[in-house]
Amino acid sequence: MVLNGLPIRTMANSLSTHLTCAEVDQRILILIQLHGGNDGLNTLIPLDQYSTYRNYRPTVGIRDTGAGAYLSLNATNAVHPEMAGIKSLYDDGFVNFIQGVGYDNVDRSHFKGSDLWLTGGDSTPAGQTIRSGWIGRYLDDRFPNFPAAYPNPTMPDPLALEFGSRALSLGFSRLQGAPTGLAIGDSPTDFYNLITSVGGTLPTNIPNTQYGEQLQYLLDTQRSGNEYAQRLNDAYNLGSNAAGVTYPDTYHSSAAYYYDNPLTPQLKTIARLIDGGLQTRVYLVRMEGFDTHSNQVDASDPAKGTHAVLLYHLSGAIKAFIDDLRANGHADKVMAATFSEFGRQIGENGSKGTDHGTMAPMMIFGTSVNGGITGNNPNLSSVSNNIITTKQYDYRQVFTTLLQDWLGTSDTSLTNTMFDPWLNQKVPIIDNAEIAPVSCYASTFPVGLTYFDAIVENNSIVRLNWQTATETNNDFFEVQRSIDGVVFERLEQIAGAGNSTVPRTYTTLDHKPHKGISYYRLKQVDFNGSSTLSDIVSVMISDDFGTEVKIQAYPNPADDKVYFQLNASEAVKAEITFMNITGQTVLKQPISLETGLNKHEVNVSKLIPGLYHIDLSTGRKGSYNAKQLASIKQLIRR
Repeated sequence: MVLNGLPIRTMANSLSTHLTCAEVDQRILILIQLHGGNDGLNTLIPLDQYSTYRNYRPTVGIRDTGAGAYLSLNATNAVHPEMAGIKSLYDDGFVNFIQGVGYDNVDRSHFKGSDLWLTGGDSTPAGQTIRSGWIGRYLDDRFPNFPAAYPNPTMPDPLALEFGSRALSLGFSRLQGAPTGLAIGDSPTDFYNLITSVGGTLPTNIPNTQYGEQLQYLLDTQRSGNEYAQRLNDAYNLGSNAAGVTYPDTYHSSAAYYYDNPLTPQLKTIARLIDGGLQTRVYLVRMEGFDTHSNQVDASDPAKGTHAVLLYHLSGAIKAFIDDLRANGHADKVMAATFSEFGRQIGENGSKGTDHGTMAPMMIFGTSVNGGITGNNPNLSSVSNNIITTKQYDYRQVFTTLLQDWLGTSDTSLTNTMFDPWLNQKVPIIDNAEIAPVSCYASTFPVGLTYFDAIVENNSIVRLNWQTATETNNDFFEVQRSIDGVVFERLEQIAGAGNSTVPRTYTTLDHKPHKGISYYRLKQVDFNGSSTLSDIVSVMISDDFGTEVKIQAYPNPADDKVYFQLNASEAVKAEITFMNITGQTVLKQPISLETGLNKHEVNVSKLIPGLYHIDLSTGRKGSYNAKQLASIKQLIRR
């Protein structure tokens, strides 16, 4: 589009290349289980169908006027009046509501439904019998040889923690061996006291028998448990919650059904552990009570009642948690997601409540979230048996997105997590600038890859070369190409050597590479069909006008400085220009570019907050400048 004569385009490509792999490796995922089946329609209210909503819910439906009126998010959606904290986070861009999440033919049993969400299952025969948890499978692949090899200097902390229970949930179980997480009860100090109060002299002579293997397994578990207990205690004592942040302890009304906030001690402890340096990757916290068949609302006021108290606790605790993380400087590495085994039915029952339903919204929280609402309100005029039948997003799409785009999980790891069907169906819930770079994915190439490189010849052909030291069960290589480093296309298939113990060299040509930057990777496929991806390499092809320069700017939005990462095909003098939305030049900075990757920073502290258009000019004349400028313009918001 054109605004006041200035061309503007949306930013479709990720600006995430400023992220380092070390930053991605420090990220944390927090899962908040709303056990019982949260009522999605009273959580996220469909204003565009409000009269239909109230017809279905004359008693439990939230009112549009008065003291207990809903809180509007936009023209089509509102939230429960007790969700003021979450609305505040939403207004800041730190919340994404995902509409219509579930799976086909939702199982409306609490126990089975919860098990399916934790195992990555569904209503199909195969999906009903998964005996391991998806979190456990992910961590098992990400941190192999657990628990014998852990803790270690690279990963000294528990891989995962579950709060509020001494019995670990199904989500952390593996296909074989010990679960990948720890259930630590109410606090790290409770866990520490429990672990250190038992034990004695451990055996040192382990027989080379099956009994010995089992004994060694128990000893490894005992050792890691003791070390984890001490580490948790140390991190808890070292960390602190931010001054000035108040976590809600009690409901503000004397008519509360659940007085104490069950989420506050869990999230408050996690914030303190993070501040104390704990590197645990996944946390699971839990709230009970969402099975609101009766007394979901008070008879006189639908804004009060059991569900109101639960949403008040949820909203207040999450708001305080995000504020705590922001104040202590940790918010950029934490993302949280709610989930519940199912939603509630559209219509109310005769007990001031709602019965078991199907699809419901998920909520994603964090300063790196792509804020807003993903998906559409459910169509309340087209329902069957009082339930929402249309699935907009499979819950595994959401978890796949969080695992890869947030935690930097490789395609291979997601395959081993059994989430590979959703690799190409991710949900846009993470800010583009914060999506984990593909180059940071942790993967191992099983054929003993010595090198893989790409070389430009005559500015028109790319030669791809790679060598294997050994090959096992190697059927073929698939050479893949991309223009953005995210979406790849098949370029060529080359047969592997099957099984080999001698070095083998492969080469192929891309006769029609993209202009600008092209990304390449290898997909190695075994005879049994399993596959692994190599690291990504990139090259640059100049256009017909000579110099080609690619620019990326971050952070977005920025405060005092904007950092630029530029790729140039040759050394050249250039100039970065900032223009406001009226097209007026407000800042210029000359720079010198060397061939290859360049990094520069520009101080923007004197610019007023707003939208800015950034141009990069290399001083070339005529059509080159016009074409180059059109291809690199970006918007930066302060």
